[in-house]
Amino acid sequence: MMRRDAVNFLVSKPYKLGHLLGFTKLTELHNEWIIDMLKGKEDKTLQAHRG
Repeated sequence: MMRRDAVNFLVSKPYKLGHLLGFTKLTELHNEWIIDMLKGKEDKTLQAHRG
């Protein structure tokens, strides 16, 4: 895999990187949110109660 292909993979399919890291519940629906968290200009702090 060439560097350009690796960068394209990370930019266009970040949820798949999540899968490789063990976050298997991520889906393609998470792509836009992940990209916005990384590249967005506004604060996107997420607060949630779990359990």
